[in-house]
Amino acid sequence: MLQKFISRILILFVSLFSMSAIADEAQYGHTTFPNSGADEAQPYFMEGLLMLHSFEYSDARKAFQKAREIDAGFTMAYWGEAMTYYRVLWNEIELGKARAVLAELGETPQVRANKAETKRERDYIAALEVLLEESSDAERAIAFADAMETLAADNPDDENAAAFYALALLGSSGPDRDFAIYMKSAAVSEAVIARNPLHPGAVHYLIHAYDDPIHAPLGLRPALTYADIAPAATHALHMPSHIFFPLGMWHEATRTNLKSFAAGKAWGERNDKPVNGGGAHALSWLVYSLLQEGKYKSARDHLQQFQDIVAEDAARGGQFVETWAAYLVDTEYGDADFVDLEFDADKMPARRSSMYYYVKAAAAIKAADLDNAEVYHERLAGLEMKLNDLNWSEKAKDVMLLELEALMHNAQGNTDQAVRLLQQATEIEYAMPRRFGPPWPPKPSHELLGEVLAEQGEHDAARQQFKIALSLAKARSASLLGLARASAAQGQDDEARRAYEALATNWSAADTNFPALIEARNLTGATQ
Repeated sequence: MLQKFISRILILFVSLFSMSAIADEAQYGHTTFPNSGADEAQPYFMEGLLMLHSFEYSDARKAFQKAREIDAGFTMAYWGEAMTYYRVLWNEIELGKARAVLAELGETPQVRANKAETKRERDYIAALEVLLEESSDAERAIAFADAMETLAADNPDDENAAAFYALALLGSSGPDRDFAIYMKSAAVSEAVIARNPLHPGAVHYLIHAYDDPIHAPLGLRPALTYADIAPAATHALHMPSHIFFPLGMWHEATRTNLKSFAAGKAWGERNDKPVNGGGAHALSWLVYSLLQEGKYKSARDHLQQFQDIVAEDAARGGQFVETWAAYLVDTEYGDADFVDLEFDADKMPARRSSMYYYVKAAAAIKAADLDNAEVYHERLAGLEMKLNDLNWSEKAKDVMLLELEALMHNAQGNTDQAVRLLQQATEIEYAMPRRFGPPWPPKPSHELLGEVLAEQGEHDAARQQFKIALSLAKARSASLLGLARASAAQGQDDEARRAYEALATNWSAADTNFPALIEARNLTGATQ
């Protein structure tokens, strides 16, 4: 049914795009933005604006700078360049660089405002000034959202004011996902799309508003169109997977991230780098979706390719660690070449070093090296988590610590204590903000508890844990396999068959050399 629905949606939008000549005019989408800049500078400004909406920050910056070179008095080109230093969703701003851009426009806010030729342009500059004030990240994000709300209300025909307001709302939610704020943002983006279905920002921000397990079905429409609206944007090619992941659409996620990674490499060739940040991000998600598809060889090949990229560009090291962690967790620490890798955890953000310590400890436990496992466990325990990224909860450290303690007890035969510790971990994780993308922590605690319970013959209790795991990460293959086996052991034949059928869908083009695939196909009658 889902595939038929997707096909109908695709037909609808292919028809829409074929009737629109505008779709062919730009590789980054379409919008209008009246301004007082010189005519010769307009193509560069508009390209910068469209790229900004797709988070193509460095390329957008170059376009705005080109517009400024042509027209030194182009107020909105200064605004655009300064905006490329603010990553709204993550409340990250390079204040010094943004201030330096505006300082070239004028020394004070009043001087800068006087150079704007219309009230609307002054309002855009004033909203930007809010970001340059000395305040906390949270205060800055809320103030910016308030300023954009006023700007959008005063200019109801300005679709970009509305789109940037929708984005600012998402940024104002803070480290937790406030559904009320996210749905308010979604409503703003939906209104823009109703007027201009080719607006890259509105479609992009709508995907972010919906990319959680609860609202993901609402995001399927923008997910199926964004890559076609802005095919030259690496991030636009990746973003559909923000909806495909929570819907368990692994084949679609793989295809879109392959395209994004290829675009990131093409960017790298133009800029004398192996890949851009967006392409590396897509590669990380690609490895995860390949694992869910049972394509372990391809996942390993891409992880090796990622390692080669890091050898050329150390800035991608943190992204590699996330990918490395997901790969080893899902392959149950069986690849010694990657298990044995060492990283300088002191140079990583806390969430990445926490993944490193967790995986090294878990792999040591798997190898019955409890002394080494304790070393990494202690390093994780001593890690100070400073997390303000979107939905990166510091509670994940507590979950990972409990998981490792449980695994050590389980390895020593203290199974009751292991279960108690994992039950604590699941309570913490279930209360955490809902994540998009690969799991965080890298091993879902409900899944791990289900596996431990199944080892003890507690198949009914294990079933319940796998079901919760699947409600948080739909169609995750390890959870489906656990549910299928526990259900079969409990005599729940229909439930076991459905889980195996879902696995067979995930693994329809999988490698042929692992026992679980044969198990699933034998019990469903599926063939390769």
